[in-house]
Amino acid sequence: MNYRGSYQKLLGNSQAAIMAAIELYNKPLFHYRDECVVILLLNAWELLLKAILSIKGQSVFYKKKRKEPYRTLSWNDALTRAERYFPTSIGRIPVRKNLELLGTYRDNSVHFYNAKGFGILLYALSQTCIMNYRDLLSELFNIKLENAINWQLLPIGIKPPMDAITYISSHEKDNTTGAVRQFIAELSRANDEIKKASSDTGRLLTVFN
Repeated sequence: MNYRGSYQKLLGNSQAAIMAAIELYNKPLFHYRDECVVILLLNAWELLLKAILSIKGQSVFYKKKRKEPYRTLSWNDALTRAERYFPTSIGRIPVRKNLELLGTYRDNSVHFYNAKGFGILLYALSQTCIMNYRDLLSELFNIKLENAINWQLLPIGIKPPMDAITYISSHEKDNTTGAVRQFIAELSRANDEIKKASSDTGRLLTVFN
């Protein structure tokens, strides 16, 4: 059995997942958009991290237990093992915190169904997630994600999106949205931890125009 897997196949599937996330987000009408996009983003990262481990000669499986089937690493454990291979230009802490926040949403999305405008925050986190992915793919595999995308998109919307920072500021003290307040508090703690480590907060959440 090949415990490392095929890094080419892992890498190819990873890029397919990130492209699917981008394509899905940009559909003009798609219910359950945020939930599906976040699942695809985390899947893309999991496969990318396993590709990194594979090309470095590391196993992408947990140690097999007797009478139990083989299990591949979760994205979180794959990150723990792969982040030592990150270039210095890509900080480990902000990348991890960005993914953890998206993971928190994926695991608790039912609590955010009625949170008006929460997708604005996910939009900012997801954009940063894709930017981090793009940079890591380029640095470690010399693959340019942007070469696979036709950027001739038609940016049409009925209303302009609210700024993510404005959304955070307007909900920090809102007692009627407990799940949102908790998520924003987690985001704030992550931001403080990144600052304390003198790392790049722009890799946690960036507001793009």
